[in-house]
Amino acid sequence: MTPETPTVECLYRAANYLGESPLWSVTEQELYWINCEREPTLFRLDPASGALRQWPLPERIGGVYLDASDRLYVALASGIYGFDPETSALDLIAANPHPDTVMLHEGKCDRQGRLWIGSLSKRLVSHGETGGAYIYRLDGDTLVPQISDISVANGLAWSPDGSRMYHTDTLASRVWVHDYDTATGAIANPRVLFAITPEEGGLDGAAVDAEGGYWTALFKGGCLRRYTPEGVLDREIALPISQPTMPAFGGPDLTTLFVTTTRHGKSAEDVEREPGLGDLYTIAGLAQGLPEPRLKLEPRAR
Repeated sequence: MTPETPTVECLYRAANYLGESPLWSVTEQELYWINCEREPTLFRLDPASGALRQWPLPERIGGVYLDASDRLYVALASGIYGFDPETSALDLIAANPHPDTVMLHEGKCDRQGRLWIGSLSKRLVSHGETGGAYIYRLDGDTLVPQISDISVANGLAWSPDGSRMYHTDTLASRVWVHDYDTATGAIANPRVLFAITPEEGGLDGAAVDAEGGYWTALFKGGCLRRYTPEGVLDREIALPISQPTMPAFGGPDLTTLFVTTTRHGKSAEDVEREPGLGDLYTIAGLAQGLPEPRLKLEPRAR
């Protein structure tokens, strides 16, 4: 397959160590994203005006979410928190159930607003050991493990009708699809949707378009790929940076792809040769996206 070479524009020179989790707010017409670690930070950018706000956070951050009233939530290493952008106050919603062994990582909401979140094994970071992490579903004020034996959870996404859930373990080089019960949030019948070789890159964050295409960022692969609901590769988008992390649809008509990137694992000399690592990029007109579902929390006892 010949890679497509659309116009890729740098929207913001973020220089993030680990840019991740772009989230487009339809109501605000602004983009949120994060720098996971080495100065963990939440960002919000108005692409129309260029206005930027940023909030430093006290520990590693893995994701950002909005509810129907535009209230912010963040996934820190230690748990899910409500976040007040005016005071930076954090309100614990659900604690990490395995704080000694994993850090909460990438997460997304299903079409009904249930939060699913993956984790990253601390033993992988410290000793290179695989496995030991989970993908959780938020039930009330508890993160309940749903998938185990994960090393680096990534790629969570749902089909447009919500009947299929996708995810990857970056080190496993494959994307799984599950049948998804939209009424209960239960998963069943896991199977491999597609697999790649490690030489092609690492499967990272993902987004699903309005036709059900699964767009994945290839960390170290320097591209985005689109796979059909049947797992067939039908598009590859060449990028000017080697380490993209996650795409997200946004813009006024949801036809702009925002792409975060990372300097993770690169030396100062590498970054000098590839200074765009860690910046935020946009590509217009590749596909029609869908609004990101809003988080719906169950009532909490006080």
